[in-house]
Amino acid sequence: AKYRSSSDFIKDFASKSKTPLILSNLYDLKTARLIEWPGTLPYLIKEINGVKIGIIGLIPDDVVEQTPADNRIGLYVESMLQST
Repeated sequence: AKYRSSSDFIKDFASKSKTPLILSNLYDLKTARLIEWPGTLPYLIKEINGVKIGIIGLIPDDVVEQTPADNRIGLYVESMLQST
């Protein structure tokens, strides 16, 4: 009840999280760009034993279909296949 929209909830969650929230296919419709909120990253590159590993986080297509439109106001989720 304290959040006006899903984007407000995600922003709050990401800013309080101890690890970054990796969202590679979530766009802000106001800017038409990947979200750039505190605590979020579009991807992460880690080096493990001398090998660089790329990490992406994708919101599954079926989650979007199951989420009411009112909860997605201001956000656009690109399909997993297209983002990858």
